[in-house]
Amino acid sequence: MNAQTEIAAWLQQRIQGQARLRNRLETLLHQDSRLSAAWWFGSYARGNSDALSDFDLWLVVDDRHLDQLVAERHRYITQLDRPAMVLEVWGNAPDPGAYLMANYLIEGGLYQVDWYWQAAHQARLPCDGRVIIDRMGLAPAPELVTIDFARGSQAYGEHRPDERHVRLSFNTVFFWSMVPIVAKKIARRELDVANSMLGRLVPMVNTIAALLDTPPYEPAAPITHENATESALHQIAALRRISAAMQAIEPAIAAAGAEVPNAIHAPIYAQIDRIDQMIRLDISLQEIDPNAR
Repeated sequence: MNAQTEIAAWLQQRIQGQARLRNRLETLLHQDSRLSAAWWFGSYARGNSDALSDFDLWLVVDDRHLDQLVAERHRYITQLDRPAMVLEVWGNAPDPGAYLMANYLIEGGLYQVDWYWQAAHQARLPCDGRVIIDRMGLAPAPELVTIDFARGSQAYGEHRPDERHVRLSFNTVFFWSMVPIVAKKIARRELDVANSMLGRLVPMVNTIAALLDTPPYEPAAPITHENATESALHQIAALRRISAAMQAIEPAIAAAGAEVPNAIHAPIYAQIDRIDQMIRLDISLQEIDPNAR
């Protein structure tokens, strides 16, 4: 199998993995009587997903069961599979409500699912929602998009974010959650967006370095390239360097009692390597039909 065929097979494997994951998600939601409604938003709702797309999933919970589901949210997402890494961002969901980003490691690599939970009494169907279930008769809200609902505050739970080890854990998991997204942007040749995101990864590393009282990471000076392929390869190299800088300080992070998601490193680097090959071979994500399930 030559390199081009191997990459095409990997992308097709991911598309098939996405289809199985989506079917399992929808089955899970249909079986949960505590849900009043659920919809997809993002690329799956728009119909323009590709082999690196994540899942954006909005769950509307019967008010009587919201507190229970929010309390059980970490266990809830394991019904799909055991996540390799989970990011909780306070404020990324309505109040009351919850949000988790879960990274699942299955065939073809990492798959991200953004889980949102919202109280039924607040729910309306925005213009970008693709309904999975509707047991409550959702009122339409064509003037809104789903993310408009994700504007509330969320309780911090057992620990306050000013505790050093909690801040270290959050920033470390946040960093590694963003790396596959940056890689995806590079694969799609969304180079301006990728460059902006690369610029935000550096302060993440240096925020952690400051908490640990270690020297900051100093990125190489940006280089102007004549074509998109060279620019994309330069961005992949920069992403590898930033990721290596984060890994270099992770022993100190662990020594401080913070979470280090070691299971995520190898799959992320494998995905970056695949994307590097895609760029060198000039393979576009659009060449692989996402409807070929």
